[in-house]
Amino acid sequence: MKKLMTLFCVSIANLCFANAQYHEFEGVSEAYNIRNLRVLARALPENPVIIEAGSYHGRDTEKLAKRFPLAQIFAFEPLSTAFPKLSEAMQPYSNVYPYKKALDKTSGIKVLYVCHGTYGQNPIFEFHSSLLKPTGPSAINLIGPTERVSCISLHDFCKENQIDKIDMLWLSTEGNELQILEGAQDLLSQISLIYVRSQLYYTRDSISMFADLKRFMEKKGFILLSHFYLKNIHGDALFIKREKFNKLEETK
Repeated sequence: MKKLMTLFCVSIANLCFANAQYHEFEGVSEAYNIRNLRVLARALPENPVIIEAGSYHGRDTEKLAKRFPLAQIFAFEPLSTAFPKLSEAMQPYSNVYPYKKALDKTSGIKVLYVCHGTYGQNPIFEFHSSLLKPTGPSAINLIGPTERVSCISLHDFCKENQIDKIDMLWLSTEGNELQILEGAQDLLSQISLIYVRSQLYYTRDSISMFADLKRFMEKKGFILLSHFYLKNIHGDALFIKREKFNKLEETK
């Protein structure tokens, strides 16, 4: 019950203090913060290809669009209530292409578990929606309706759009991050930076726990640049391809 209440309080804190600092850190350097786009720009070209899954209303998408005006940014948001707001917010940015889809391991029509908070009473928590079904003690805080949404694998999307490299992959999909990466293993050698919303507490069926995701990334030749996190809850993790990191260090 104590951890359940902690998770609920953290959800409230996330809503009110979106830019608050996390309590713990691991990685190469705290300078490599996903919010510090000036530093991250050193690892990206002036015209990067960026794919963002879980764009919601486009707060982070807009920051990327402003910082990289020559970029191609593909923003995915499957939630029916969120996508219109994303689409409207991105109208001033010709370098952003919104898609009302979810990235997943495979393509197809699937169930999205919409989060309306504890006992499903408040849609303000819908940013916690996921393709993964809530489970365990925390499920009571993730109750809500379901939607059938269109999903596409990263492999299929890149093939359809003739994308042969991704400079930055941004995954904030409430626990589905590892599955997305597993469905795109043939593309990983062509990706430079990968941001993931890390999961440190089991809240959904088949959730991508960060320890498993980190092992997967290391086997694929990535280095953990930074991981800011709340212990046993969640955090923000940034991985970089080893060769890219070596070049980055040489330019210091």
